[in-house]
Amino acid sequence: MHSSDSHLPDAKMLRHLRHGVIHDARLPFGSAFVDRFILSNGLRVLVMEDHSAPIAAMYTGIGVGSRHERDGKTGLAHLLEHLMFGGENGSTQFESAVDALGGRCNAFTWYDMTCFQTEVPSRAILDIIRIESERMREFRAGPDDLARELEIVLSERRMRVDDEPVGRMVEESMALLFQDHTYGRPIIGTANDIKSLDMTDIRGFFDGYYRPNNMVLTFAGDIDTMEIIESVQAGFGALKSAPSSVEDVRPEFPRNRELVRAIDADLASRVWVGYIVPGSGDRLDHLAMVVLDQVLFGGRIGRGYRHLVSSERSIATNSSSQHIALAHYGAYWVSMQPREGHSLDDLIDGLDDCIRELKQNPISQDEIDMARAQFEVDGFGALERCGYRAQAMGGGELIHGSPTLLVDDLAAIRHIRPGDILRVARRYLHNPERVVMKIGKDGK
Repeated sequence: MHSSDSHLPDAKMLRHLRHGVIHDARLPFGSAFVDRFILSNGLRVLVMEDHSAPIAAMYTGIGVGSRHERDGKTGLAHLLEHLMFGGENGSTQFESAVDALGGRCNAFTWYDMTCFQTEVPSRAILDIIRIESERMREFRAGPDDLARELEIVLSERRMRVDDEPVGRMVEESMALLFQDHTYGRPIIGTANDIKSLDMTDIRGFFDGYYRPNNMVLTFAGDIDTMEIIESVQAGFGALKSAPSSVEDVRPEFPRNRELVRAIDADLASRVWVGYIVPGSGDRLDHLAMVVLDQVLFGGRIGRGYRHLVSSERSIATNSSSQHIALAHYGAYWVSMQPREGHSLDDLIDGLDDCIRELKQNPISQDEIDMARAQFEVDGFGALERCGYRAQAMGGGELIHGSPTLLVDDLAAIRHIRPGDILRVARRYLHNPERVVMKIGKDGK
């Protein structure tokens, strides 16, 4: 990250913002700064100037994801994301315009949010603001666009889930782990729900959630803050806010029983073991869980890898982990494949041995330091790209009201101690409150 204070507008300049814009804060972000503005309609705008390269990134984050959908209407958020690139809103206008400006764009739907990302030569960023404001101002896709995108989404589901055993296992495992919470719903939606969605559903979802008071715009790169704010005000200032929808939140409660599911597939046998862990809002336990994961399965030096795969008495050909940090909760999965002569139950017992040892014998400070170093390499390395900085700032603001969340974590992880790892291991990695997914011929 590179920035120069001489390029940033000073307090006197910020007092002369256009009517209806408030400069809310200037926050340190590593060696740079992020300015947060709020429009009168509730739209939050984050700006970070970085003149080290003639590139600019824009991130549009909407505070709606699959967790906000209703029963029988799964897949709405993802389908709407597709439609924002289709029809009158879309590929012939937005993507083609971005291509013509020498840029690139992408989007994704997640459990907690929907995001649109664009990177362009810095000279084109004001054009992108205008184009983005046009497609966010009004939903203009028609029935033909819906029919086309429904087929695309259904094909995507068949390819990634229905005809892909591992994808099916991921979907079913999340449904089991979060069976009493909306995180258990598939982001892409069920096939039956997708087929039933109509224009009334789509327009209602757009009108309810694609509102400025539920939206964050983030800009990073070779930009001028005052020009950005004036352009955003011109393009987005007239958008009307809407009352916030009330989420149907049902907290998870301990099950006190292990849930096991077998998937019969003509694949090499493997097992996934999953736990509900702290969400990204629980910063201390979340960071302790990040370190714990690195200690167990952070490459070939991880305790779990050495115990299960590389020791003289190894029982697995490979092992890996996945830590999904969501706003309300988190999911932690360990995946293993058995070595010849060993069963999936042997792998589960081996994992239990690793966790039991972790609970009984606290890890060393040296192990924590190595795990922290890997987190820092990944985090600071990613922040070298202005597009990722825009995403990190926007996601932090959208979910937790903190655009500096990632750099704060990079500082806070230095304070994680062995006792923190012991606490989260004992609190969250319990056999009776986990899900076990077995995949292979006859589920063995």
